[in-house]
Amino acid sequence: MTTYTILYWQEIPSLVEATDGESTSKAQLSDRFQDLIDRTAMRRNLAGTDAYIEGF
Repeated sequence: MTTYTILYWQEIPSLVEATDGESTSKAQLSDRFQDLIDRTAMRRNLAGTDAYIEGF
């Protein structure tokens, strides 16, 4: 059985990980998600800080 895990930066999804028991695959979501994360971090004054990394 395959399980899926979604990694979020705060409430915004950024990566999907699929594991089938034998192997794991990871896929970063499209650039529009990373752009949204960056814009949101800037609005929240978190860009370039440890708080940005801690959001994951």
